[in-house]
Amino acid sequence: MLSRRILLTICLLSALNSGCAKSVDSNNNENNITQQQSNSDDLDVNDIRSKAEKGDSESQYNMGVIYTDGYGDIQPNINEAIKWYLSSAKQGNVNAQYNLGFLYSSNPNIKHDYEKAKFWYEKAANQGDIPSLNELGNIFSQGLGVQKDFNKAIEYYSIAANAGDPNAQANMGTMLLNGRGIKQNKLQAFEWYIKAAQQDEITAQYNLALMYLTGDPIKQNYIEAQKWFLKAANQGDSGAQYHLGKIYKDGLGVDKNLSISRTWFEKSAEAGNSLAAEELTQLN
Repeated sequence: MLSRRILLTICLLSALNSGCAKSVDSNNNENNITQQQSNSDDLDVNDIRSKAEKGDSESQYNMGVIYTDGYGDIQPNINEAIKWYLSSAKQGNVNAQYNLGFLYSSNPNIKHDYEKAKFWYEKAANQGDIPSLNELGNIFSQGLGVQKDFNKAIEYYSIAANAGDPNAQANMGTMLLNGRGIKQNKLQAFEWYIKAAQQDEITAQYNLALMYLTGDPIKQNYIEAQKWFLKAANQGDSGAQYHLGKIYKDGLGVDKNLSISRTWFEKSAEAGNSLAAEELTQLN
């Protein structure tokens, strides 16, 4: 499966009890957790801890979030985060279950335990958590702690994709593009990539742009290619940044502009793209 990035956004649920937005990716190549704080900067951690110690599952979940990335004077502590997530997850908190699955499968600071990750993703999925279905698809498509099973992966991806999850939609596109667990169908892959790209899924945006650039399997369209490469590039995709450099260097669907070309090659090269670095030597 094509390289993708994984991002988990965890909301600090204060007394306002705001929701938690999660966006997850497959291949676990560049993993990070970002913390989205509530509108209030004055989070009463002592109050949250007190409620958590008394067994309140939402507060236990919040303590897990706090220890995941740290908050104020509290330093990140993954073991403490897992302790609080477990307390919450055992009471059925779906976000805690999902976050446990993520930490066990992806966090670089602990030894990965895919069996536990699968267990908690299944718990969350059984409660209707769509991102967890996508993650179960990732586990089976990559053979993480289980025998690789593309057919099983497709089952999970399909449910999540049809429920509107952009990461699962991108994964469906990739499975169809490569004929994994399903008959190869590039046009259907294109359709799934569109759905995901319109929701700002970066890999889908890149792959969609590549299809427009090459004219496979749809009619070649440099303007659309530039449009989707730009969206992915602005999200930091070095491959998209490289292709934008080429597009402006060669004047594909745009006026040739070596200055803009150089800017995109520099961004891509700074991210480690060797092809962009080679292009820069030619421009110098």
